[in-house]
Amino acid sequence: MLHLTQQGDDMSITDSETTELYKGCSIIVRVRRSDGGLFTFDETTAKPNAAYTGLPIEERFESSEEYPTEDAAREAGFRFAKKKIDGGW
Repeated sequence: MLHLTQQGDDMSITDSETTELYKGCSIIVRVRRSDGGLFTFDETTAKPNAAYTGLPIEERFESSEEYPTEDAAREAGFRFAKKKIDGGW
């Protein structure tokens, strides 16, 4: 959910972030409003490092697609990440 904040007379919408676990990987999807009033996302996928260094392996993707609603952008982000994980990432 986007967060509305107010400072004085100015109101702004800030990014939202949702985390989900899927097949042992952590998926973080951030949704933000684009300049045109539509929504876009970026996602970070992390999985445990097989070398047991304590540092996860992470990959980040930023979408150039725009979606009509915040929920549509969030769903697209999770769908993208799950497809990547299912593909053997």
